[in-house]
Amino acid sequence: MPDICIFYSKPDKTKVKALSSIIEDLGWNVWWDNDIKNGRWSTEIEKMVRTSRSVIPIWNSNAVRKTSITVAEAELSRQLGKPMITLISESISPPFPFNAEHITANISEWDLNIDADCVSKIIASLESEFGIAPKK
Repeated sequence: MPDICIFYSKPDKTKVKALSSIIEDLGWNVWWDNDIKNGRWSTEIEKMVRTSRSVIPIWNSNAVRKTSITVAEAELSRQLGKPMITLISESISPPFPFNAEHITANISEWDLNIDADCVSKIIASLESEFGIAPKK
């Protein structure tokens, strides 16, 4: 069971990989679609959303489209009452009803540095949700 599921669209894949690594180094279990085997996308995504403790949607201009998988993942998470740590990677607003969520951090200018302010905000939000990071 993952502690955290990260949803994103392709332009943010490099940032997701780096963020996932940072979070895992702190001791939390992270799932993102890089872990999908055999092309079982929808089944695997739904399973991980249902079993995760929290979700991190990353919104950009691709992800906000009504037909994007990020919208579907976020909607399922909302229906299940999963805590959301909302990130944006462009100067956009998440689609309704997710635009009412607090935006934890803007990662658009993030250079993948672990000491960046946006990373500190994300870690603080995770610790608010789960307690101090296991390996901190």
